[in-house]
Amino acid sequence: MSEIHLGTTSAMRILRDYQNQAKDCTFSEFNRGVQSTMIVLPTGTGKTVVISKIANEWDNGNVLILAHRIELLDQAADKLHSELGYRPPIEQGQRGAEVDLLWQGGNIIVGSVQTMRNAKRLDKYQKMPFGLIIIDECHHATAASYRAILENCLGLNPDCKVLGVTATPKRADDTALGIVFDSVAFSMELQEAIELGWLVDIQQEYVMIDEVDFSGIGSSKNELGEADFNRGELEEILSSEEALHAMVTPILDRTSKGEQALIFTAGVMHAHQLATVLNRHKDGSAFAVDGETPKEQRSEIVAKFHKNQVQYLCNFGVFTEGFDAPNVSRVIMGRPTKSPSLYIQMLGRGTRPLNGVVDGHTSPFERRDAIESSAKPHMLVLDFVGNSRHKAVSAVDALGGNYDVETKQLAEKRVREHGGDVLDELRKAKAEIRLMREEERMKVVKGRAKYTSQKVDVFNDHAAPVEQSPEIFRGGSSDAQIALLVNFEVPYETAAKYSKRQASAVIESMKERRCTTKQAKVLSRFGYDVDEFNFDGASRTIDAIAANGWKRLEGEGA
Repeated sequence: MSEIHLGTTSAMRILRDYQNQAKDCTFSEFNRGVQSTMIVLPTGTGKTVVISKIANEWDNGNVLILAHRIELLDQAADKLHSELGYRPPIEQGQRGAEVDLLWQGGNIIVGSVQTMRNAKRLDKYQKMPFGLIIIDECHHATAASYRAILENCLGLNPDCKVLGVTATPKRADDTALGIVFDSVAFSMELQEAIELGWLVDIQQEYVMIDEVDFSGIGSSKNELGEADFNRGELEEILSSEEALHAMVTPILDRTSKGEQALIFTAGVMHAHQLATVLNRHKDGSAFAVDGETPKEQRSEIVAKFHKNQVQYLCNFGVFTEGFDAPNVSRVIMGRPTKSPSLYIQMLGRGTRPLNGVVDGHTSPFERRDAIESSAKPHMLVLDFVGNSRHKAVSAVDALGGNYDVETKQLAEKRVREHGGDVLDELRKAKAEIRLMREEERMKVVKGRAKYTSQKVDVFNDHAAPVEQSPEIFRGGSSDAQIALLVNFEVPYETAAKYSKRQASAVIESMKERRCTTKQAKVLSRFGYDVDEFNFDGASRTIDAIAANGWKRLEGEGA
């Protein structure tokens, strides 16, 4: 295949440095022979701008941009309109591009996955097949529907290239995106985007709802293969009158100055009930939207929200992707989740700075200063938690990619206790742990100097040492602590070097997140998914199995 050349883009907006780099890296990957590649950009950093630029510069055939939900098609076309200068045709249901235009080549088409997987729909592209397929939110691309489309398009044009764009590239079910994509052309972390001043800082608060207990909720896999709370059970608990009122009070408190909030709920019923209770306290302030809300009604509600005529927008499964609302400064996690991808998608709805705040500034310092001086200096994510044996995802998990486990655990503990800026708490935790480790290292040096022994030749005039004993160091952790840490698969050498305080902290953290290897063996023998248990949950289940005559408990576990 000849080298891919870049076309003219006079109508396009000027790209930011990282957007331009993402575009150039994509063309470089294709030109070196890679058939499919990915761009990873956090929500709010302008994925559509990059997609539009790449599509507009493509000169090797038609371009197909795939959207995985029908309701996102028009939104995608409208966004592309502002970038391309024209509105691309949509392939969905009865809508479609004119065949005569397609044969000219160089067309950009927005297509629904449901429609484009139909081989008959692709027949009209035989004379001028797609040269590039762009998959937005490509973490869905391992699904059979996407793979069928790719196979059909590659059948028409074996040289067709594939580009995936996403903010959440990881999947917990080990269904590797490598099945679809050969490489990652460009990647930017959420933390990096904040530090460079492209997104606002994230502050987090936890609200404990004493009225709810999530401990008995089972788990199920979501569409990304990630284990999450069973939706029906979770919604039933959170839709109780006690839970609803317990949630509304802190929501009203954290938005007392009129801050707009996007609220993610456990289900459709929960979304509408929460909006109803909010309106009891503040009439006309809240609306609920779900997948069955009529298109015209949803458009009207969203338009009012963008105009700041609606303060609270409750939703279930609607605004996790493809929803841009820079005015949102409060993201309310009205449901806990164990899914990192889902949490990041929800969190990203509040990270955009206000329009026009950061563009035009040349340095991260200038951009961060502009954000700090704006009407939206940061966003607040409010997490509602209850009693649970499950480890729910937090903003620390979303931002802590470059930090070790111990640092993230300390930062999350601090945020849980008093709230605060998540990146600041991660930095403080890292500095504190570094200092603590240095203090422990110095204790090791002193301990070694104090207890080193030497054999001396007493018949030697100068009593010079002739042999030095090997140095054996213990950091202070007890034998019981070391044994338990080893049972959590911590290497003996590492466990032995911990101080008692360090060992205790690591043990408590491990207990919250997982069960021991011994517990796992027992649970596995009875057919349980050990990933669903922490230490205490495993202990309770094993005790119950023993009380039941060492028989599996029906309806328990994963």
